[in-house]
Amino acid sequence: MRKIIIFLFLYIINFVTYSSILSDNELALSLTNTENVPLNTKEFKTINGDIDIKINKSPKNNSYEDRSGFTMPSTQDITININDGLFVKKFYDIPSYGQFIKFNYCLDSNNVIILSIILKNGDFSKTFGAYLDHKPLLLKIKKDKLENLTEKHPNLFKDDDGRTYTSTSGVVYPYISSKSILNRLVSKEICVSNLPIDEKIISSDQTISPPMASKLAEEGKNLPLNNLLEIIDEYPVSIKNVVDYNNIGYFLYKNKNYKSSKFILEYILQIFPKRTVAYINLGDTYWKLGEINEAKHMYKYYIYFMKKEGKESKIPTYVLERKTTEVK
Repeated sequence: MRKIIIFLFLYIINFVTYSSILSDNELALSLTNTENVPLNTKEFKTINGDIDIKINKSPKNNSYEDRSGFTMPSTQDITININDGLFVKKFYDIPSYGQFIKFNYCLDSNNVIILSIILKNGDFSKTFGAYLDHKPLLLKIKKDKLENLTEKHPNLFKDDDGRTYTSTSGVVYPYISSKSILNRLVSKEICVSNLPIDEKIISSDQTISPPMASKLAEEGKNLPLNNLLEIIDEYPVSIKNVVDYNNIGYFLYKNKNYKSSKFILEYILQIFPKRTVAYINLGDTYWKLGEINEAKHMYKYYIYFMKKEGKESKIPTYVLERKTTEVK
């Protein structure tokens, strides 16, 4: 019991003092939510400077209507530029809600850096079919030379049915965590194991579980974005833990940690776009952040699903009032 108390204490301290992933000069376990990246260029560099990555997003105003008849916000183009034009990849028309980019790297038998980049993009407006897509890139990088291995290994990051997305049937994309990506690269002999760099890719013994994170959030502890990303990376959102993740978002909201609450609730709705309670929680969070149009949009979905479930009488009055509020 004493060890557990000490462990929890150290974790609470860690949440307060841990430096942001996005400010570190380490590429390892770099997950950046593209919605939250500023419009100016975001840079990443490896420790030895072999890789310099610039991320830029260009917003578009081409709003569109989803299958439920709701108008969705604009999309964005996301550009990844490595080593000043040595490699440039542009992803077009990515929905503005709920994307992030995952970087992982390891070394091959010649100590050349193998870099995997996966753009995870979902659209929780789409309540049918595939909703979380994973667009992978696999690159071999030297300072003055880059080889794109994506076409050479077209099935590397596909599941047994050849898919690169997580589906509403509950089937989770198998290479969603850093550990699973690294293990895949090693098992296919693209990378070698037992290198010191492995330790920088994932440290599973240092990531708290969703139930522990829920408990910390309930106790009023804030969970910054970098910590939430670590937890999600080690414990992908699934039917087994979605309640814990929803509780994290709810408790963060109750304790006025609105930005962290917003991130985790948006993420849940990518994986579980029919999770009714997440819509009201996210709507409330948007409202507190002053994002009134976004809040009204979430309330529309909440009302839509409550009616569909025959629970219209249980819709809180304030939700109905806020949904019709005019934005000044």
